[in-house]
Amino acid sequence: MAVATQRQTADSGRVPRALRCTHGGRQLGQPPVHGDFDNRIVYIEVVRPERLVYFQGSDPDDESTRFHVTTTFEALGGKTLLTMRSLFQTAAQRDQVVKELKAIEGGNETVDRLAEHLEKMRRWMSLR
Repeated sequence: MAVATQRQTADSGRVPRALRCTHGGRQLGQPPVHGDFDNRIVYIEVVRPERLVYFQGSDPDDESTRFHVTTTFEALGGKTLLTMRSLFQTAAQRDQVVKELKAIEGGNETVDRLAEHLEKMRRWMSLR
């Protein structure tokens, strides 16, 4: 098994509690730089507000594309440390996802969008 880890600190002011998760499901990813791709995520564990554990892959019928992800959220004095750990079946699978699919860049884009969303929520809440 091969592991890739990503860590980001978001200046969100709190651990996100408004995450909406469903069990299983298909989504169409549309990162700004990398184009559309089919994506399947099946949630195994949702512990609010600290952890998401799921399988992710492009084809639900092809387990060879699937990998395991654990995302944790840790409050750190007004900020949130987000750690994403992906466990791949092989080093070659990890390398393909990182190099060809630009997964680290895509993950950073996703975390940046999350930080922007949390900032909008914070501003909206301050107006109430």
